[in-house]
Amino acid sequence: MKVYNQEKTEILENYDLEKGYLKEDFIEVPEVEAVKEEGHYETIREYSNGGKDVKWVVDVEGVEYQPAHQEEILVYIPYTEKELQTIANQNELADVLQHLIDTDYVSNKLIEAINETELNQLKQKYAKVLTQRRKWRERANELKKELEVWFII
Repeated sequence: MKVYNQEKTEILENYDLEKGYLKEDFIEVPEVEAVKEEGHYETIREYSNGGKDVKWVVDVEGVEYQPAHQEEILVYIPYTEKELQTIANQNELADVLQHLIDTDYVSNKLIEAINETELNQLKQKYAKVLTQRRKWRERANELKKELEVWFII
């Protein structure tokens, strides 16, 4: 299927689906009148007995009749700057949440600590991870506000 620009005035060969999207649409194709092929024979070689080698040279290309019709197309719609920022924020939020999921085992270990001594040892062992988790949670909350989504982190 052909891909057109937003105004449907140009066929696009290259487009970036990270910076826009494709939308199904139609374009009106006008009627095409039939044109008969026209041409002439050109002599390639002449022989002493009067014979000739010739080839057909097309002067006017033939065209088959096509009735007016609608053709299905795709239209490339570029994202706005706001949409691109929203997509970037959604991707970042997904990454941050995945980091939190990947390090949930640390929180579980702390919860399941048997006594204060074990809890303190785990806090020391995982201090860097816990600090990073706080940063990820803060960033996730910032992104949630920007994206106007609601869930508990």
